[in-house]
Amino acid sequence: MAQQCELPQVRKADGTKRGERWLALSFVFCPCHLPWTLAILAMVFGGGALGTFVRGNGLLIGLAVSALWLAGTWKGFALIRQAERAAKAALAIDAATTRAEQPSATSVRVDG
Repeated sequence: MAQQCELPQVRKADGTKRGERWLALSFVFCPCHLPWTLAILAMVFGGGALGTFVRGNGLLIGLAVSALWLAGTWKGFALIRQAERAAKAALAIDAATTRAEQPSATSVRVDG
């Protein structure tokens, strides 16, 4: 008799939602929003040493914000792809176990 094993339920929605959250968060750091990001950072940290650093190193801050956007976007799409692959694999395993559990018509021999 074949050994039964319990497989965790893989839901595509869980991984997809995590990926979508990463994409939404990285949208905040999108380079097209860089002037707003720099202005907000300068206002928030305006009176301190960090504000002076932000004002004096706009190019460095811009590169860091762009790197955050790129990394977050990559991670979001990677999580979505991973969730889709896991869901396809779970469906394939379910289909294979269903076929294995059903007796095939060609293996039954009738004498008569």
